[in-house]
Amino acid sequence: PVAPAVHPTAPAVHPAPSIAPKAPGGSDHRHGAGTPSWMTFVAVPVLILAIALLVMGLRYARRRDSVVTRVATTSRGKPRQPAREQTVLTKANGYDGAVARNTHGNQIHTNGHRAGASWGHGGHGAETRPSRRDEADLFASAEAAAAFNLGLLLEAQGRKVEARAAYGRADERGHGTAASNLGRLLEEQGGLAEAEAAYRRADERGDAAGAFNLGLLLEARGGMVEAWAAYGRADERGHGTAASNLGRLLEEQGGLAEAEAAYRRADERGNAVGAIHLGVLLQKRGSLHEAAAAFGRASDRGNNAAASYLGVLLKEQGAEAEAEAAFRRADERGDAIAAFNLGVVLEARGALRDAEQAYRRATERGEGAVADRARAALLDLHRRLDEADAARVRRADAA
Repeated sequence: PVAPAVHPTAPAVHPAPSIAPKAPGGSDHRHGAGTPSWMTFVAVPVLILAIALLVMGLRYARRRDSVVTRVATTSRGKPRQPAREQTVLTKANGYDGAVARNTHGNQIHTNGHRAGASWGHGGHGAETRPSRRDEADLFASAEAAAAFNLGLLLEAQGRKVEARAAYGRADERGHGTAASNLGRLLEEQGGLAEAEAAYRRADERGDAAGAFNLGLLLEARGGMVEAWAAYGRADERGHGTAASNLGRLLEEQGGLAEAEAAYRRADERGNAVGAIHLGVLLQKRGSLHEAAAAFGRASDRGNNAAASYLGVLLKEQGAEAEAEAAFRRADERGDAIAAFNLGVVLEARGALRDAEQAYRRATERGEGAVADRARAALLDLHRRLDEADAARVRRADAA
């Protein structure tokens, strides 16, 4: 008899990108800003230098204003254009990484909000300067953004102690994502109380990742009501994984309609595990076509478990060729369960040598029950192959 297919277990938490992600499939992945690309290594020092020049220029202008009221005209009496400069600090993964921008001398923004400074031309050729308070806010935001970006760079280089200090300086200046990243590093080192405090600061500043990470921490220690609320806040801020986790908690409480809505929000935001949960929910109620579509979307996003879910669903419906194709996609990505299930399909249609190779890949990649089942299937297949070889020898001798 052919071994039954392995059904993958629905993951509880999506391992979405973070600066130092753990292996996929865990339940304690902390979100922060995205991992810096190679461009960050070039851009961050340039950005810090640009910020320093901007700050020096503003301070110089302030000193001149304290001595004499300045009229922005050239020696010929024509209005003088402000210098063009642009400083854009990293905004990571759609979260609230600070952005300080002075484009053509107009509108300075920090953390996605207008700082209140308008720096343009007056109707009579005089420049309107930002107030002292606006300048102070700009300096603080620029310093926070610079410290945050420095933290990203240091952490990418593995210099976590220095990165934590940089995130701490940005956190002290009100940077939400920096507080979340600081909390993640603190939690990695076992400082759960300090990590929770940092996540709460990030959450209070409207940071989606901070609220999500707080929810993970609270759920891990059994604070389900608070975790539910934290996931809800992150979901409201557009966090895909938070919506998926919220849906899971709702489903566990029997709120299937609310869970489905949460999973759909996660799916719409491109969250693979949210799409898997949606597919499982739809499959349970018999909406197999919709379930297959949800698994397909998650598979297209690179999720190996989704490809196995899709393959199992197709196999149960008798679509062997389509199931084999789904298992092959995940097998090619290195998934142990998919390799085993591919072996099951191949063995069923008599491709025993190909099935043997698939089972071998499953034993090499798998752990626990998956590896045990693959080894058992491989032994059974070897016995069948030996019997087939012996039968061929007997037929040859008889001829």
